[in-house]
Amino acid sequence: MKRLLNAFLSDVRYQWRYGFYLVYLFVIAFFIALIRVLPADWRQTALVAVLLSDPALLGFFFIGGILQLERGEGLLDALFLSPLRPWEYIVSKGASLGILATLAGCLMALGSGVHGIRYVFLVPVLFLGSICFTWIGIATAINLKSMNAYFGIDGLWELALTVPPMLLLFGVNFSLLEAFPGSNMLRLIEASVGRGNPSWLPAMGLAAWIAAVFVLTHRRMVSALSRLGGGAA
Repeated sequence: MKRLLNAFLSDVRYQWRYGFYLVYLFVIAFFIALIRVLPADWRQTALVAVLLSDPALLGFFFIGGILQLERGEGLLDALFLSPLRPWEYIVSKGASLGILATLAGCLMALGSGVHGIRYVFLVPVLFLGSICFTWIGIATAINLKSMNAYFGIDGLWELALTVPPMLLLFGVNFSLLEAFPGSNMLRLIEASVGRGNPSWLPAMGLAAWIAAVFVLTHRRMVSALSRLGGGAA
């Protein structure tokens, strides 16, 4: 547990040093301004779209940059040769970016002018959704050697993660679309902002996706570690 806590604090400091929190202040201000200029009856839908895309952008896009920065500085090799276990690395990355995504999303919701938001539901949804997308990003980026290679795959993953829930949000009803992780997030975010009632089904779906993605990401981390001759899995 001490290793995990130290890894988490190190990740937070790393993200702060590279200006992730500063960048997100501008992102928050931009989206609040964008939502505020919309007619009042459009704001709730716009807020749902922003809250849905925020964890996907942060979790999936930023993790690729983080891994490439760590690779360039030799931190990945050092981590793989350290006592830090793959699952601790994965959990630390997910939790540190999850907190950033949750803070950003809640600040956007507070500044949006939308009333009746149930933060007791919104906070865990944003946190867990960001973790899910971050782990997908780690599984994708861990064996890629450059940002160009990551960007080549990033666009396809972003489409897969965001298009199905966006179609549902704007009225395209097709049962298969409900199976995607972003669609589970959509239903939970809608309930959090007053567009519906909380339901156990999307919550169970998101939990199942998180479990499956963790297993996949852990396997890919262990595989990368074994190629580098690293420590225990």
